[in-house]
Amino acid sequence: MKKRDNRLKKNSGGFTLIELIVTVAIIAIFSGVILSFIGTGSNTYRSTSSNAKVQMETQEVVDRMEDLIIDANRSVYYANGTGAAMGSAISDDIDGAASTGNKTFIVCNEYKNSDGKTSRYICDVIDWNKEEQKVYYSQREYDAASSKDDSGVQNADSEEEESENTDSGLAALSDEGFSDDSTAEDSGSDISATVRNQKQTINQSVLATGIVDFHADVSKVVSDKIVRFQLSTISGTKEIKTLHSVSLRNPIKVLAPDDAFKKSDATDVGIKILNAPQTMKPGESVMLSWGLTGNGSIDQSSIEWSSDVMTRGWFSPQDPTNGKLTIDPAATPGRLTVTVTAITADGKMISDSVVINVVVEATPTPTVTPEPTDTPVPTATPEPTATPTPEPNDEVEILFGNTTDTIVAGAEYHCGYYNPVAFCMQIPEEYKSWDYTITWNIIGATDTTLSHSTISSSAGDGDAVLDVGANEKGVILTAEGTMINPLTNEVRTCKGKSSIKVINSMAIDRELLPDNIANTRTYTLLSHVYYGYYDEVDGKHKTAEIEKSRLGKMQWEATGSASFSMAEYREGDQWTINEKVGDKITIKSKIQDIDGAMTGNKNGETITLSSSVTVKVVLLDYNAEIIGNDIVAVGEQPEYYLELKDKDGKAINRRVTWSVSEGIYLDKWNTGTGDNNKIKIGFYASEPSGTYTITATIHATENMEKWNPEKSITKTITISNVKLVINGPDTGVRNKSGSYSLQVFVGNQERTGLDVDWKTDRENTNKWGAYNTKSGKNNTKDMTYPQTADKTSDNKEQPWPDNWKIYARVTIDGKEYTASKVVTEDKSK
Repeated sequence: MKKRDNRLKKNSGGFTLIELIVTVAIIAIFSGVILSFIGTGSNTYRSTSSNAKVQMETQEVVDRMEDLIIDANRSVYYANGTGAAMGSAISDDIDGAASTGNKTFIVCNEYKNSDGKTSRYICDVIDWNKEEQKVYYSQREYDAASSKDDSGVQNADSEEEESENTDSGLAALSDEGFSDDSTAEDSGSDISATVRNQKQTINQSVLATGIVDFHADVSKVVSDKIVRFQLSTISGTKEIKTLHSVSLRNPIKVLAPDDAFKKSDATDVGIKILNAPQTMKPGESVMLSWGLTGNGSIDQSSIEWSSDVMTRGWFSPQDPTNGKLTIDPAATPGRLTVTVTAITADGKMISDSVVINVVVEATPTPTVTPEPTDTPVPTATPEPTATPTPEPNDEVEILFGNTTDTIVAGAEYHCGYYNPVAFCMQIPEEYKSWDYTITWNIIGATDTTLSHSTISSSAGDGDAVLDVGANEKGVILTAEGTMINPLTNEVRTCKGKSSIKVINSMAIDRELLPDNIANTRTYTLLSHVYYGYYDEVDGKHKTAEIEKSRLGKMQWEATGSASFSMAEYREGDQWTINEKVGDKITIKSKIQDIDGAMTGNKNGETITLSSSVTVKVVLLDYNAEIIGNDIVAVGEQPEYYLELKDKDGKAINRRVTWSVSEGIYLDKWNTGTGDNNKIKIGFYASEPSGTYTITATIHATENMEKWNPEKSITKTITISNVKLVINGPDTGVRNKSGSYSLQVFVGNQERTGLDVDWKTDRENTNKWGAYNTKSGKNNTKDMTYPQTADKTSDNKEQPWPDNWKIYARVTIDGKEYTASKVVTEDKSK
């Protein structure tokens, strides 16, 4: 039995209690370590994932903002506040203190319309709302712009103001603009200019959330074309700041929207030729460009390039706006004057000229090494013989055109050494005592003759009369002959050649003065004078315009109903048509004085060049519209005026006579056009109803004394009831306030900008004038709700008053309209 017990003891297995406790403790320790590691890793993953998500969302916002900014072509603007509460401008607040209010960032672009003349102005607006920690996006379009607001706040004009934009030139985007209920960060800024003719194209929408702060830097927009943004977000309890830079593709400025789109009046705009070389060689080409000076614009289709010596260089005759200058491969050395002309936006001719020297590099004659010769064998001295006849040698050049190379067709000149004008021939000084025989020849003549072709020193003064006919197109005059020194019998040959320009025509510029001229339009009186020359290389006659700098006083006269004399108008003057439609007028330009040109005929009289055209006065192609409200409230006395513009959008002034249908009276019946020539209408009935008609008759001139009706247009006016709508919360909390605004509708037309009086039915504000605003949904005022501090006579808390009301009143031409709104207590707060 004892052996069996021992065997059982030896074969017993398992763990003791102590072993189990130790094992469990070890497992617990390892489990804690593993769980701690897993928790730390999970937290790290969540933190990293959250940070990555925040960075991705921030980058998406920045990418969207970069898309809006990178191609901006007009301006950017950064300021405190948003919408109607936009305040002072900000240049750079990156790494600055935390923002205390809302921010706005505006990007403005100009897009040309299909007509190539007018533009659309688009502003993309980025608003950051501090309280909501959200970034909003919206878009606005401007058909026109004002450089001065209705309150008289003048926008910045100087370069310094444009780059700094501090406290001036701000334009709040009001009138259903980028509204926000918050106030500007800079409470001292109370500028609320109005940009006119604006409309919302994209309503405000959320661009990003969780943006706890917003900073930007526009200080380097002008100098370096860089905009920087700094956005702050929250990841867990940690604030993350990210800095981003956007490189702009276009040079733009930092301007508020009204400054960005304002139009400056032209002041002495001029044109200047750029990158013109001082010298050029035959066969070379260069593309010339132009720039503007002063302030203003030009009609680029009117650009025209020209050169004074067509045998040296030319521009493309098919496209005179192309500034490519080509030097003739066969050009001779000399000066070449190139000119660019253009017409300004207000119809004035401007020009600029530069001189380019055409140089020809002479090809050196190669030196020939002489062949060695044998020493000659001396010969016997010959017997003297008779003096041989001298042979011609050493050719002498006869100079032409010493005084001029230009003749007016129909003139007559003497060619000879003794002629004082010495037009045809100039023999060098050292040969004047020699005997000569010279033969003249004319090349390319169509209507030119010489009295004799040979002159000599033995024939008296040696003059040959050059008779240039009225139909001459240009000639080349040559001379060849022999000169003999009477003392030494030395002989010289002489030769010369001159290309003679023949001024043979002039023409009135028909682009500036067409066959049909419109009443009240202004036209430029401008002529061109042309000369002909013979191209010996091509064997053809060619035509070019003489330089305007050589023309003297061009005089003008007119016959017909618009008669004027030469004393009244000169070349380049502006002539405004103010005549009856259908009249025919003959315009004539004349000139006698041309610098350096011979203009005398055989009778010693000065030849006059002239050109005339007959034009007809036609009806101006214009757009006319009566401006004013179509719908009128009872008691209102609205104003109207006639807007008259030509097809280019330029305002036209005319006499306008007004008439109305029965039941209406006018304060005046005879005005001009434009918004400074308004009429006011009234109604005979105290409570008019139905529709009425206004008629504006446009006259052919602006002369108030001249009756010349041309066209009539009408406008229908409908009488309608006035409707007032108070916008704002229906419930309120004690000790708090709510924002309210008033919209005024006459029929279906909203009237904004009317003076609004407010009051409540509380004892201390139960009178008009407690609050004042303008009509319009965005023109809000904070109205204070009843407070719990109000006590009854027995010192008990005053209950919320029944039917607590807000009242709004507006007056339209002396008639008052009132609306009210009931506010109840919000007991849930």
